[in-house]
Amino acid sequence: MRKITIASLLVNATLICICLLLNIRFNRLPDDNLLCKKKIEELNRKEISKETVDDKNDPLYVFYSKKFHCDSGSKTSYDSNLCIEEKLKFADSLLTQHLERKFAALDKYIRIDKEAILKDKDNVFFINALKINTVQKENLIKSQKLWENMRTLNSENVKLSCNGSTGCSGIVSAAETSYVLKRIEEIKNIKAYN
Repeated sequence: MRKITIASLLVNATLICICLLLNIRFNRLPDDNLLCKKKIEELNRKEISKETVDDKNDPLYVFYSKKFHCDSGSKTSYDSNLCIEEKLKFADSLLTQHLERKFAALDKYIRIDKEAILKDKDNVFFINALKINTVQKENLIKSQKLWENMRTLNSENVKLSCNGSTGCSGIVSAAETSYVLKRIEEIKNIKAYN
């Protein structure tokens, strides 16, 4: 999973660099940056398949169902950058909610396991389940901290590749949004043991 995430980041960074180089080479207008961003978003949407959506409360479904004012096309790169930042904030809020739900579920199973062990101290199933759920929660905390560090580094790399461009903040926000959505997908795949 980690290799896939890193590969995906490299592909996103490469696409952004290609778009910027094309803009410089052909002296395109700032609105062409929006076209590149839309192509990058299309690729990212394809990476997260529709089969992953189980219900309408799924954070990815919620994100892709929401209509942002720039989806119909922005007039300026400034408006586009603001809208992309709005998408990032929305994706971040979904990630936070999803993490809170995941931690609540793990806490619930840990509590159930402890109660079952108190009733029957020799119940191997609940002893093992408690170990697994506790370690899983600890690993999720650690991986989230590492992910946040990687997100910062990824954003810095993207910013370096577009530094000076009129749409740089939007490009960085779009890359971060993609990164956040992929993290949500990773967290969805974590299941409690019970």
